[in-house]
Amino acid sequence: MWLLASSEFSHEAVKMHIETVINALKTERDVSVRQRAVDLLYGMCDRSNAQQIVAEMLNYLENADYSIREEIVLKVAILSERYAVDYTWYVDTILNLIRIAGDYVSEEVWYRVIQIIINRDDVQGYAAKTVFEALQAPACHENLVKVGGYILGEFGNLVAGDPRSRLIEFATFALLQKPICCVLSSLYVPSFALYSDYISQSAAS
Repeated sequence: MWLLASSEFSHEAVKMHIETVINALKTERDVSVRQRAVDLLYGMCDRSNAQQIVAEMLNYLENADYSIREEIVLKVAILSERYAVDYTWYVDTILNLIRIAGDYVSEEVWYRVIQIIINRDDVQGYAAKTVFEALQAPACHENLVKVGGYILGEFGNLVAGDPRSRLIEFATFALLQKPICCVLSSLYVPSFALYSDYISQSAAS
């Protein structure tokens, strides 16, 4: 069935059964059947249904068996990048992946979103603000803090006017291991300079 879903000759015909596959993903008790459903959704995915399929995978991931979480995370990351038309959706998807299953998000996945944000001017402002808001949560996964460190280190000027931004970078260090703190310290140097300039300008006015 997966071969049919991924074949250009039968792809459209198989797509007609997407609701049946989604229902199997939600209701089947047998984990092997649910895993096959994930594989089928992955094979069915194209630009016309990517957001629906990724949303269903994310919903399933919250309660998925631990044995297949890493595979689902990878599939969601691949599909969201491959079929991203609006890259704000891609950013939101990866941040949701980290929130739902941060322990299963590999370095290759979270670092890839950083590369894309750095190379796309049209999403940098949105990414900085979204990551900044995500870091306001009482508890954040370490991978989210890493992503936030890189993004705010590069584009912290886009949120420097928010009073909360003067504290958040220092507060997140308490969550991290020493090697990560050293990396983030170097990334935050430009932000410290920005905050100093911002404070000086505010005092002058």
